[in-house]
Amino acid sequence: MKYVKMNTDGSCRGQEYVPGTILEVSDSLSDSMILGGKASPSTKEAFEAQKVIADTKSYRKMTPAELAKVDYKSLNKDPLIEYAKACGLEIGSETKDEIYLLIEAIDFD
Repeated sequence: MKYVKMNTDGSCRGQEYVPGTILEVSDSLSDSMILGGKASPSTKEAFEAQKVIADTKSYRKMTPAELAKVDYKSLNKDPLIEYAKACGLEIGSETKDEIYLLIEAIDFD
């Protein structure tokens, strides 16, 4: 599999994307997209970073019931902070353990 950064908007495998979106595609599709000018080469690291950003943006769109189901203890610190903010917490210089305690005190009902 290869990674490409889209230069145009459109859809791929049933998902919509906008310019700048990084997709994981087959080698042949990657070559076709790059040669056709629809995409440029990218990296797995950029793809993974995009996933983290997308995940943190989606926290703000979640309902309290959905937020309550998130396995926040598996998150790295930056996504954890975004999750906590989506839960209505004000986060400053707290450690991960302190953030865990604040989240555990939330009544999601």
